Amino acid sequence: MATSGYFGYLAGPPLIGFAAEAAGLPAALAIVCAACRLVAAGAAFIPPVRDTLTPELPVTTDAITHTTEGSHA
Repeated sequence: MATSGYFGYLAGPPLIGFAAEAAGLPAALAIVCAACRLVAAGAAFIPPVRDTLTPELPVTTDAITHTTEGSHA
C-alpha cells in the first residue's frame, strides 16, 4: 500500500503535466478530480479486512477484575 502511494506521489505530477500539455491545465486537473471520485466511489465496494491471525477470545460476563489502586503493601 505504501509503495503504491509513493508511486502516485512520484508519478502523479509528470502525468498531470503531460495531460496539461495535451488538453490544458483545467482539463488535466478535471481528470485528477474524476480519478479521485472514482477511487472514493470504489472504496464503498471493498470489504473490510478481517484479522485472521489472532483468534477471537470468548467473552465472559463473570470476569474478575483486579486493580492495584491503593495496594501499596
